[in-house]
Amino acid sequence: MTADLGSLITAAERWEGMAGEFAKREREYRRDVYGVCAGPAAWAGMSAEAAHGRFAVTLKEFEYARAEAKAIASLLRDAHSQFVELKGRLTAVRQEAVAAGMRVSERGLVAPARESGGAGEPEMHESAVRSWQDRVDKAVRDVTDADTGVRIALAAAVVDCDPLVGGRGFNGRATGDVETYEAVEAERSLARLSRGVHLSGRELAELERVFRDNADDEAFSRTLLDDRGPRGTLRLGDELNDLLHVRGGHGGPAAARSYGLIESGLADSLATATRDTRSPWYRRWRAQMRHAGVEHYRTAAQGVRLDQAVGYQSLVTLMRRGHGWAPAMLEDLTDDMISAERRHPGIWQLKGEYAGRHDGWFANDPVDGALGLMSRDPAAAAHYLSSEPRMR
Repeated sequence: MTADLGSLITAAERWEGMAGEFAKREREYRRDVYGVCAGPAAWAGMSAEAAHGRFAVTLKEFEYARAEAKAIASLLRDAHSQFVELKGRLTAVRQEAVAAGMRVSERGLVAPARESGGAGEPEMHESAVRSWQDRVDKAVRDVTDADTGVRIALAAAVVDCDPLVGGRGFNGRATGDVETYEAVEAERSLARLSRGVHLSGRELAELERVFRDNADDEAFSRTLLDDRGPRGTLRLGDELNDLLHVRGGHGGPAAARSYGLIESGLADSLATATRDTRSPWYRRWRAQMRHAGVEHYRTAAQGVRLDQAVGYQSLVTLMRRGHGWAPAMLEDLTDDMISAERRHPGIWQLKGEYAGRHDGWFANDPVDGALGLMSRDPAAAAHYLSSEPRMR
């Protein structure tokens, strides 16, 4: 709370200046060193060929250094923007708590500003304190989540992914978006999880954090889903549901809680990524899902009956755990599933009802499930159901 966040802008400006200096050195090196091997009066012979290869590597490293410096500057500006906003939220919560008659210590502990001995008031005070403490704790956790994301991004931005100089050079592919790096890091753990690899408590906690911090961020959500693709997303949803409903949590109550939160975070990320139904990204995702949605996938839940789930069933099962679905997306999805149903009568039939108290988590009829999601927004449901062509 006492940190000078403006120092992040100062640092970003220094890194931008560094990028400019690398650009100057790159031009000079190209002209005065690399240029010796090029042009009409070029150096020739075996020694020239050997030198040219080395000079080209160094020239490329100047370019990579400039890209890395610019990316770090952008990451620092992104961090500044996030920290200023989150610090402001925390300050506002504290001020609201004080205005409501609470005292908030420097460590963030909430207590009544003054004791009162009226009948029944201790319980009332305890409830109020707990409510304000939860709000303060969340505001602090949001700052910590953002700080962890920035640390991940800064660490990844300086890793050379090009074997040009044996992995010891600058990162020419560095980007300036914190959430993109978080999505890439999360995808590594999710890929292992979808293959059935047991994740440690720390890895599960990090996945919880990254979804909690970024599920409403479009860049994060689309990067994550691009890495997985529609088929990978469906397989991951199936694996999470197998862990929750078939394998009994596979790690105890704490792990089961994490799997549930990760599945909800994945669903919320999908809702965020598909919110703009006019974007090229959405059109591409929808086209790919039309194919993935009618394919069959092996799951532990259906495997006990020697059966396989259909992609759209897995998709709607996952979507039930999310929030904030765009009405247009739900309409498109329902239209696509009805079209698939007409092309393949009986496509949703499985060797099990998957309904009732225990099996009701699975969207056996995904069209019905999508309409259920649509019903959360009565106006959207009314718009869809009032379409005469759709009701034929």
